[in-house]
Amino acid sequence: MPQLSIMRAIQQREPRGLSPAQAAVFELIRLVQSDADVRDLERVFKAEPLLAYLLLTLANSAAYRRPTPVASLGHAISLLGYQRLIKWLVLLLAIAGKDKSTTPLVYVAVARGYLIENLCAAAGRTRAERDEGFVVGAFSLLDAITGQSLNELLQDIRLPEAVVDALLGKKQDAITEAKRASEMSPISRDAANGPEIVKNLAIVYAWTGELDLSFETLAPLTKMAFGINYGELKRDPLWNQLRTDPRFDKLLAELAPKD
Repeated sequence: MPQLSIMRAIQQREPRGLSPAQAAVFELIRLVQSDADVRDLERVFKAEPLLAYLLLTLANSAAYRRPTPVASLGHAISLLGYQRLIKWLVLLLAIAGKDKSTTPLVYVAVARGYLIENLCAAAGRTRAERDEGFVVGAFSLLDAITGQSLNELLQDIRLPEAVVDALLGKKQDAITEAKRASEMSPISRDAANGPEIVKNLAIVYAWTGELDLSFETLAPLTKMAFGINYGELKRDPLWNQLRTDPRFDKLLAELAPKD
């Protein structure tokens, strides 16, 4: 179903039997669709601490470039923008259900979607290709969230063949896209944005099981002003694939605040 049709269906249907958090997501979707003021969205987020926490965590993830941490809900909403916010809300409503144990996975899935979308943008891809990149990232944990295999799930969803291939394990395509983005904006030419794109390449390496390449790419960023900081590396779930490796603890120790 096209995104516009999904939105219309949501607008026409009253939420029934939903948890308070799900009802809040419904209300947020309606507010975004009506182009409501940011302050109206803030009020809904403030009434649901879990949603507010997830929003701020997402805004402070590696999926976004920012010189300082995002501390306010209004700033987080503005950073994402209404178009991206609606993707996150619809995904939460569609697959999170009432099982709160899936909420962290939904967060990571959406953060992956935004990160790949950003990589596609940095690589000069079209709007359609960036949207497909978001779907690949956002759907990458769909099997863990729903308890069904991706093969089964993808039979029920009509997606472009390239998106299906990426979801079913064609990791080289993801690596190629991330490398292309880093080559187009090298740190030597773009000291502010280049490190962020290299950071995204390290994340892609980690997701695709190339841990040696991920650590090799990540290590120089710990010594750069616009590289990676201790709090981001320690808390952001996008680095979860690296956490059991001793090299991750070594990097954390290097970045840890000194007494």
